[in-house]
Amino acid sequence: MKHIIYITAFFFFFLTNLAPVRQTIDLTKQFVTLQQVNAGTETAGQVGYAESNDLAPGMFFFLLLALGLIIIFILACLILMVLGMFIIFGLVTAGILAASTITELNTRSIAKDFKKSILLASVIGGILFFGTLFWWYNKIVHWCTIQTAIITGMIYGLLTGLVLGLLGCYILKRLTNYFKRKLNLR
Repeated sequence: MKHIIYITAFFFFFLTNLAPVRQTIDLTKQFVTLQQVNAGTETAGQVGYAESNDLAPGMFFFLLLALGLIIIFILACLILMVLGMFIIFGLVTAGILAASTITELNTRSIAKDFKKSILLASVIGGILFFGTLFWWYNKIVHWCTIQTAIITGMIYGLLTGLVLGLLGCYILKRLTNYFKRKLNLR
């Protein structure tokens, strides 16, 4: 929270420096009315501050832009935080983290623990996604009974999740070996 306050203060100080900091006219002189300018007594450049209608629209635009960006960044951080919490709570609720931790304690291998958690998460995610997808598709086209559609979707989700989990583990293993070679960590 402290960082957000510092960032906000920085942007407000930065935006105030974009505005002109000097007076545009001498305020000790009497203001010239618009009728006197039209009468030709003075030039238009000598019109007083009240008649120039200088409301600094550029400053207001930058202020709105900065406030909009700040709100967008805060909302994005909140959404990412809530999404991360839902993922962790979902993994704990499904028992994926507990099962992979028990595997790690028995085998003393973090790589197997990570592989088990990826496989479990992808299989459960595939079952939920494809089960819901087939149920929704069946509601539209009335293809078969609801139970058949859900079971078919869950079977496809199980197989797809297993294949995608194994593929993800293979890709991660190759990437880590590649980066270890590039960084000379072996």
